[in-house]
Amino acid sequence: MVLKLMITFLSIFLLATSNMSGQNYDFLDSLKKCKHKKFKNENMSLKMKRMDRCYVGMKLPAFKDISISGDTVDTRSMQGKIIVINIWSLWCGPCLAELPGLNEIVEKYKDKNVEFIALTLEKKESINKFLNQDHIFLFKIIPDAKNIFYRQLDSFGFPRTMIIDQKGIIRKVFSGGVNSKQAPELVKQNIEPEIEKLLKEDN
Repeated sequence: MVLKLMITFLSIFLLATSNMSGQNYDFLDSLKKCKHKKFKNENMSLKMKRMDRCYVGMKLPAFKDISISGDTVDTRSMQGKIIVINIWSLWCGPCLAELPGLNEIVEKYKDKNVEFIALTLEKKESINKFLNQDHIFLFKIIPDAKNIFYRQLDSFGFPRTMIIDQKGIIRKVFSGGVNSKQAPELVKQNIEPEIEKLLKEDN
């Protein structure tokens, strides 16, 4: 009887893992085809914008990891919520310049149906040192997120922000930024209208 139960549970686990791997493969395969279309005389800025468009309309691959505060961040448990993902780095000037704007967005929507996740390749120790120097970033920060970057989202370039709707579909992606006082306002202009639109769709 115990053996039978173990075999049943193992079968369910393998099926779930297989489905998840298949979904992720489909995502990466579609993304690769979109990214490798040939465009003549395309500079890096245009290339990044085209890559941003490749993500739109696709279902976000599920991922699970631990934030710097020790909390589990599992996108599967966020179904039915809007998710804002910011991809950033400590050595990226535009990333740091837009942090005040990103924090304002978190404060504005903290009581709404919105989750905020930040992905970085930096180590936990480096992020904590940065935050201990009176810097503030209110997103749920996942450090050392190489697996999510490369094996699940196939993303590069900083900063990049993704907005995912309540059904898990990527609705907007934008990358790049400015290393100036305008950065906080510009990032708010890119994110807030999309959140407002998705919240209205919830009603």
